[in-house]
Amino acid sequence: MIRTYAYKDIKIEEIFAREEEKTNVADVVAEIIAEVRKGGDAALKRYAEQFDGAAPAVFEVSKEERAAAYAQADAAFLEILKEAAAHIRAFHEKQKRTDFVLTEREGVVLGQKIIPLDRVRSEERRVGKECRSRWSPYH
Repeated sequence: MIRTYAYKDIKIEEIFAREEEKTNVADVVAEIIAEVRKGGDAALKRYAEQFDGAAPAVFEVSKEERAAAYAQADAAFLEILKEAAAHIRAFHEKQKRTDFVLTEREGVVLGQKIIPLDRVRSEERRVGKECRSRWSPYH
């Protein structure tokens, strides 16, 4: 249960005091990530069953499922989501890189073409004894 504090009745140090034991989960998380990278969807399914008690047949939500969820959602909630999406979109529009071409010297053309990726997939590639992760826009 979450404790409720009356600000006027408690010292700030008591509010931020941590009573629970701190556990380092980094090793466990690293092991899970390594297993999922190695085993793909099969490993992900095993962990979903272990932690959630069930695993979906597929991990990607279909267009039909998204449409059904949208139809069931509260109108006020959808408006809040649309507003949040507009704010996020406006923020990231400011970050967008643009193409450019420089032709300051005769015979020299320099530039940059920005090509967005449709989808990014992480792959593991083993080289000798070391393992490198790389992404691929083609899967």
